[in-house]
Amino acid sequence: MRPLRILIDQGNSFCKIAFSHEEELISSITVTLDKAVESIARFPRFDESSEIVSIYCCVGECYEPLRAWLLKNAARLIMLDEKTSIPMAVERYDRTSLGVDRIAAAVGALSLYPIANDFLVIDIGTAITFDRINRKRGFLGGNISAGPGLRAEALRSHTAHLPYVEPGKHKVDIDFALDTKSAIANGVFLSVLYEIEGYIALVKKNCPDALVLLTGGYASYFVEKIKNVTFVERLTMVGLNSIVSYNENIESN
Repeated sequence: MRPLRILIDQGNSFCKIAFSHEEELISSITVTLDKAVESIARFPRFDESSEIVSIYCCVGECYEPLRAWLLKNAARLIMLDEKTSIPMAVERYDRTSLGVDRIAAAVGALSLYPIANDFLVIDIGTAITFDRINRKRGFLGGNISAGPGLRAEALRSHTAHLPYVEPGKHKVDIDFALDTKSAIANGVFLSVLYEIEGYIALVKKNCPDALVLLTGGYASYFVEKIKNVTFVERLTMVGLNSIVSYNENIESN
């Protein structure tokens, strides 16, 4: 029986969990943290005889009940941090301050597209990250801004009367709106869209052949509006899986 890999990406809002057999991703779910252990235990291909290898990527404090369950049930647990061996160089950037989710997405890009040399990886979630990667030189740096949900929430929280308009739940017209809810929906959407287009133009000016990858929970709302981008639904999970394989290869050699 091949070992079952449990790949965990604990973000700012949700916990994303994927299962794989070596390089083959077989399933993924998104749950709240309090449902993580229960969801893993109920996975159809999981049983107590399965050998488990897990990697835990967490942007904040890890969820202790989940970590404890993995320590008890997994033959090996990799807590992804600045000391973890990765198949990518990190040029100049301080890994102690580099989000592990950004590392995983960058490794995923290099793994999925072995022919490409230069990348711009855009991850649209609670925050939006714009990361530059070069196959030879590795992670070159990046920027972070507020995601669509944060922008919408900031308008509600820091104004007297504006309502919260959930991104993706309200019709957006690429034009000037005629009511307040539409104005918020348009404003949030277009601010993210034009920001993305600006970064793409900046990168393409210096590196015309750069491959632009779009990922993250909000990415599907924007991909049809942006030219020359590739949507990758589980980029971080691909990267986590590659990091597990890389560490297993190091140990076997």
